[in-house]
Amino acid sequence: WLIKELSIQKIIFCLQCHIIMSHDTEECCQKVIGNKRYLLAILACFGLLIPLGMRCEIGIAIIKLTELHDMVVPAGNNNISEFKVIQVREVAWTNTKVSLIEASFYIGYTLFSIPGGFLSTIFPANKVFGFAVFTSAFFNFAIPLLVIYQCGFVSVFVLRIFQGMSEGCLYPSVHSFWRYWAPKQERSKLVTISFFGMALGPIIGYPISGILTKRYDWPANFYFWGTAAMSWAVIWLAVSRKCPSQDRFISETEKTYIEQNTSQMAITASQVPWISILTSVPVWAIIIANIGRNWTYQFSFSGLPSFLRKKFNDSSINLGFHMSIPYIVMAILTPSCGIVADCMIKRKFSVVFVRKFFNSVGFGIAGLMFLFLGFIPYLWLATTTLSIGLGSFGIGISGFGVNHLDIADIYAGVLMGISNGIGTLAGILAPIVAMEITNKFSVNDGWLIFFIISGIIHLITVTFYAIFASGENQSWAVHTEPEGIKDSEKKPLPNDSQ
Repeated sequence: WLIKELSIQKIIFCLQCHIIMSHDTEECCQKVIGNKRYLLAILACFGLLIPLGMRCEIGIAIIKLTELHDMVVPAGNNNISEFKVIQVREVAWTNTKVSLIEASFYIGYTLFSIPGGFLSTIFPANKVFGFAVFTSAFFNFAIPLLVIYQCGFVSVFVLRIFQGMSEGCLYPSVHSFWRYWAPKQERSKLVTISFFGMALGPIIGYPISGILTKRYDWPANFYFWGTAAMSWAVIWLAVSRKCPSQDRFISETEKTYIEQNTSQMAITASQVPWISILTSVPVWAIIIANIGRNWTYQFSFSGLPSFLRKKFNDSSINLGFHMSIPYIVMAILTPSCGIVADCMIKRKFSVVFVRKFFNSVGFGIAGLMFLFLGFIPYLWLATTTLSIGLGSFGIGISGFGVNHLDIADIYAGVLMGISNGIGTLAGILAPIVAMEITNKFSVNDGWLIFFIISGIIHLITVTFYAIFASGENQSWAVHTEPEGIKDSEKKPLPNDSQ
C-alpha cells in the first residue's frame, strides 16, 4: 500500500521540484506526489529510524573500547631490542564509568523531553524535529574524536548528555507536527507510519554497526550515522512545512481536507494550561502507560543482550540475530495496527474503545510474556517469547501512543514531552534494578525475579490505562476554531481523491 501511495520515483521527483521551484513544477509535483501527508509520514519514519539506529552504536563501541588487546612494548631493561606483549584496553573505563556513559544519553533525554514538547508547541514543529536530528548528528561526529584524542571520560559523558537532550525533542516534535497535518480519521495511520522508524532503527542499526565495526573499526559507526542524520535533516527541512497553508507543493483539495479536519490554531507560551494538564486523569493514564512501555523498551537496548549472553552463553553474532527478531515483529505490527485502528474508528467504534483495546492487547501480551521469560531454559524459546512480547509493542502504539492527539491535539507535543520524559525515567531505572537484583542472586534467580517484576509493572499500567483513558478532546484543550471553519463544514475527502 505504501509503495503504491508513494514510490521512490515520486519522492525523488518531488525533491527535484522543490529545488527547481517554478510554478509549472508546483502543479506537476502536486499531480505526481498525490497526498503530501504520506510523503511527510515516510520522511518522518526515516527521521526516527536514523536516531534509533544511531543509539545502537554506543554499545558496540564500548565493547571494542573496553576489550583487552595485545600491545607490544619495550621489555624495560637496558636492551632496547627486547620487547614484551601486554594486554591493554583502549580506554581505562571501569564498569561504573561504562554504565554512566550508557545512562548519560538518557539523562539528557529525560531532562529535555518536557522542554522539547514546549518548544515544538510554540515554534514550528517541523523545524524543531529537523534541528534536533541535525544537532544529535553533530554530537555524534564529536564523540569518537574525544575518545581518539583522549579528552577523558568526563568530556564523553557530558557530550552524551547533550546528545540526549537534542533527541529529547524527537517524539514531542513529531506529535506537534501531526496535530497540523493528520486528519482525525487518519491519526493512527500517519503516527504509526512515523513510529515505524522507531522499530526499524534497531533492526538496521545493530547489523550495520556490527559490520562497520568489524570492517573499519568502531568510529566508522559514528561517522556513518552522523552523515545519514545530517543528510536527512537537510532534506526534511527543505520538504516539510509547519502546516498545509505554508506548503506550496500540496493540492488545494488535500489542503482543504486537512484544514477542515484538524485544528490549525497557533499556540503561544502563555496559553499552555500546565496545571490543567498535570491534574488531568486521562493525561496521567497516558503517562502511566508510557512508564510501562519504557521500562522494558529502553531496557531492551542494554539489558536484554546481557541477559541472553549470561543465561544462554551464546556468541555475540547469534545474540545479535536473536535480538533483531522481536524488532522485526514490532516493525510489521506498528503501521499495520495503525491502519486497522483507523478503520475501526471509521466504522463507528468509539475512539476511547479503540485506544483501550489496542493498548490492552499490545502491552497486556507483553506483560504476560515477560512473566514467563525468566522460566525459559532454551534460547530459541526465549527468542520466541521476546518476539511475541516486544513485538506486541507495535499493537500498543495504536493505543496510548496516538492518544495525545485525541485528548489535546493542540498540546500534543507538550503531552508527549511530559509522558515520554517521565516514562524514560523508568527506562533508566530498569537496568539499575536488574543489575542490583542479579548481583544479589544467582543468574537464573536474579533474572527470574526481574522479569516477574517487569510483567507485573506492565499489567498494572495496562489496567490503569484501561480504566482512566479518554478519547475525547479535554475541556482545557478546546479553543475557538479559526473563522470560516465550523464543525458542520468538516467533511471527509471525496472518494476520487482518497
